[in-house]
Amino acid sequence: MIDRRSFLKISLLSVTAFPLLHTACSKPDPKLTSTLSLPGTLIQFCDSTTLHEIGSAYRQIRPEEDKLETLQKLLLRDSLGNEIKSTSDIQFIQEAIQSQVAGDFQNGRTIKINGWIISITEARQCALFSLSQTSSQD
Repeated sequence: MIDRRSFLKISLLSVTAFPLLHTACSKPDPKLTSTLSLPGTLIQFCDSTTLHEIGSAYRQIRPEEDKLETLQKLLLRDSLGNEIKSTSDIQFIQEAIQSQVAGDFQNGRTIKINGWIISITEARQCALFSLSQTSSQD
């Protein structure tokens, strides 16, 4: 089992790797949803089924956040809680998300879902991922 210190080290390493991975895996529009819905650290450990399951579980726990627009609005915040425009540079948004994740861990804003201890931001990303996967299948 991975300890918190190792997890944080891996998280920090993924900050540099995530833009490269995202560029390789990104789909055409909507760029914003795909950027927001791919938790940088978790995609290194989890397959899409696991991300979907985590997201679905989070949406059941937090039904008030069970909307695409709500999740996007919550994720489009900088580390101080200021709104980030959805038209901002994708790399800037990715960096802001990673900063939110680090802040969540530093401030104890974590949640345990399906055996994973993840930040609230990562849980929201998984929720957005599960919603976007569900709506793309409709």
